[in-house]
Formats: sequence, structure tokens, C-alpha cells
Amino acid sequence: MKPSFLLLTLATAITSVSACERTCGMSGESKTQCSYNCWRACGDVSETSARNNFANAMRKAGHTCTNSGAANVKCKKTKAFGSCNSHYWNCGKKC
Repeated sequence: MKPSFLLLTLATAITSVSACERTCGMSGESKTQCSYNCWRACGDVSETSARNNFANAMRKAGHTCTNSGAANVKCKKTKAFGSCNSHYWNCGKKC
């Protein structure tokens, strides 16, 4: 194996671990609510943990949000809520 290939592989692995990755994002919207889906973007954060972290942060910010299934969050739309797309959750380092 060439040393340059090994260094490139190692650098890629380090970058992917330390990057800030989106782990919850908008999956749909209606007139009255925003729906979000969460997934495993970081190895140490399950879909359910990402969902719980996102929903708790949204509630702390004063929004009415509920967990839905293992990896989904639904939030009530209000004037103060803003656009559905403006809310998301990231995991990893450098977030």
C-alpha cells in the first residue's frame, strides 16, 4: 500500500468523525405543523437520541413539539415558530 493512500484514508476518517453533520431535518409541513425526521449521522448518536435532543431543544426554545415514532418530531406552527426549514439539529464536533 502506498503511504500517500494511507495518509489520505486516515485524513478522510478523521475529517468525517470531527465534522458537524445534520442529524434532524424537515420532512414535511402543513398549515398547522412542521414534521422532522432524524437519522444516525454520527456513530455515537442514534436516531432516537437525535430525536430526543432536537425535540427537547425545541421545547426549551418555547415551541410545542412532540416525539412521533422512533425518529420523528412534529411541531405546531405559530408566527413565532418561523419557517419549518429554519429548524434542524446537528451532531458531531465543531457544531
